[in-house]
Amino acid sequence: MKRKGTARLTLRPGDPGTRAHVAKYGPALVAVRYRYDEARAKRYTTVELIVDEVRWVPERHIVEPDRLVGLRIGPDERQLQRQLRGVQARWDPPSKLWWARLRLVVQLGLEERISEWAPPSVTLSNSR
Repeated sequence: MKRKGTARLTLRPGDPGTRAHVAKYGPALVAVRYRYDEARAKRYTTVELIVDEVRWVPERHIVEPDRLVGLRIGPDERQLQRQLRGVQARWDPPSKLWWARLRLVVQLGLEERISEWAPPSVTLSNSR
């Protein structure tokens, strides 16, 4: 579909002129744009909506495979805890996170459990 005209004005929800669109689309509304087509002497109102939301894990394991990540694992998930111990992950009581190298987390398929990214300089110690 060919884009009609050029966008001259982009408004965020709550800006003057967006009230009807906020009422219609609610929190899914990201922006309201006014596009102007001088050749056809028309103004178009377009809206940008969020239509889907899923957890996304950045592809950092490609660039930083040894970066530490904090995983949220429940106290009753003993099998996962054993798997993490098997790859030298460490439990951190203050943060209540298991810390492991990103490449190992990816190999175990636990990317969705990542809760925090450690600064690049942080390393795992061998102490328990």
